[in-house]
Amino acid sequence: YKIKTQINGRLSEGTESKAVTRAGVPAITEMRILEDARLEVRWEDEGAQAYRLYGASDSGDWTLLAETERADCVLSGFSKYAQLALSAVYSAGQELRETPRSEPAAILGQSRVTAVTQMDRYTAAVQYEPVANAAFYQIYRCGSAGGNYDLIGTSYDAVYYDEIEDGGSCFYKVQPVSDRMKGPLSAAVRLGANAKPVSGVAVFMYHDFVTQEDLDAGVAFDEYAVWADEFEQDLRWLRENGYTTVTASELVDFLDGRTQLPAKAVMLTIDDGKLGVYRHAYPLLKKYGMKAVLAVIGECIDEADANPQERARDTAPYCTWSEIGEMSASGALEIVSHSYTRHRFENAGHAGANIADGEREDDFYQTALKDCSRMDQKLREVTGKGTAIFSYPYSKNSAASDRVWMRCGYKLLFCGDSNDVRHSQINYYVQSAGVNYYSARTRRLPRMTGTPLSAYMKNAIRNDDWIFS
Repeated sequence: YKIKTQINGRLSEGTESKAVTRAGVPAITEMRILEDARLEVRWEDEGAQAYRLYGASDSGDWTLLAETERADCVLSGFSKYAQLALSAVYSAGQELRETPRSEPAAILGQSRVTAVTQMDRYTAAVQYEPVANAAFYQIYRCGSAGGNYDLIGTSYDAVYYDEIEDGGSCFYKVQPVSDRMKGPLSAAVRLGANAKPVSGVAVFMYHDFVTQEDLDAGVAFDEYAVWADEFEQDLRWLRENGYTTVTASELVDFLDGRTQLPAKAVMLTIDDGKLGVYRHAYPLLKKYGMKAVLAVIGECIDEADANPQERARDTAPYCTWSEIGEMSASGALEIVSHSYTRHRFENAGHAGANIADGEREDDFYQTALKDCSRMDQKLREVTGKGTAIFSYPYSKNSAASDRVWMRCGYKLLFCGDSNDVRHSQINYYVQSAGVNYYSARTRRLPRMTGTPLSAYMKNAIRNDDWIFS
């Protein structure tokens, strides 16, 4: 047996205990590839007279490879074996007795870098083949193919996103790692090799849509609202300039390799679920044949449903669930989560749906999973389908909260307009790179009254100075 320390649900390197065995059965503790391509195997010395090291091929047939009195061994020609196991030999009177073999230890194979795509000015996506029994992958980079490579990061997926300097020369190697072995380094692959198709998606964030008639009836025009005719101007500009609106689910399908994205894709997201969406944005989306993504606050929709008279007097009224269901059925709006009960600026140390300072991820996961499950169940009742999309209240997120909400099953996380999310203002994606920690985080440009969507788009293109036009 061994004890492994985990931090936030992930193995912490270098914090394993020594092996403890049953009835003197030794356990392999480390396997290391030497510079001469031989494999060094180590185990805890149990005081046995000898140790026998066995190898098994993929077929599962075991072969005795070595017998030694030491607690280590160096093997040549190990590549034809998939796993190793160890037994100990002890004196029992006049006899020598061999223990059962230890739990097998997998030999990690070599990964292969399949593509290195510069997806925007600031980021390279390094894709590689997964290796059986690897727990994670270490990524190395160098300015030349034959130079000294630096470890630049770790990934638990078959893709790594590297922040680069535009125009720099980069070569990459990948190394699979398990709890007992670092596998062989891959061959070096340069930036741009076998580059995959890249799509840019500009994502805009709206909140409420108001008319003068609404103001006359007592509805407030808050700082994040826009005039309904401003929204119509945005839709008209998108249509006239050849843009196509996509939903969040369509983006997930693109990342998973199930579909293509249009050449000039934009995503219109709307937070909260205010009544102005139903009254004004919904009819305009149908008029122009466009789509948007509506992230609703579950408890606010509940209150609007339960108190129709209060909603009629409210200065910031919300939609009802029946209105949400109607918009979903039309296909004009995809309904996603803005949390059920986490849309509160300060709640026991939480800013919205962000993890609190010092809070354990496992503890926050229980809170997040409850919210996620409640929203998923409600949306299935109302729209006939759940959601894999989460929009952060107040755009407050962190690396820890991102991990937790993705652990709950969300595949896209709507964030705010920040370089901490992405350096590019437009979100760039590599086809078939999969949903992962990096691709999930979506930068959104907040559309404020008085500044048309066209101005945000032109500024983003100028800022990114890349392939999206």
